[in-house]
Amino acid sequence: MMKPLRLKNRESPDFSRGECQTNIERLEFIDENMKKALMEANGLRNRLVHRYNQTDDLIAFVSIKELLPKIEEFVDVIERWMWEKLREK
Repeated sequence: MMKPLRLKNRESPDFSRGECQTNIERLEFIDENMKKALMEANGLRNRLVHRYNQTDDLIAFVSIKELLPKIEEFVDVIERWMWEKLREK
């Protein structure tokens, strides 16, 4: 079984309490630009799910198109991190 993500204060992320931005900021294995992109994606997700401020579908679509390459890069980072952790065992 895989260990939980390791954060700077050694706690596991708690995404159930709306602390995503705090948890993203504490991730050690991603750079500041990636953290910013993840927080933007989280904010967009919240606006879409909760329909804050009568979300404009066109603006949401453009934002998603802009964020997709960053999300794909994040997937690559996570895959590399996972393989590193597996090799350590």
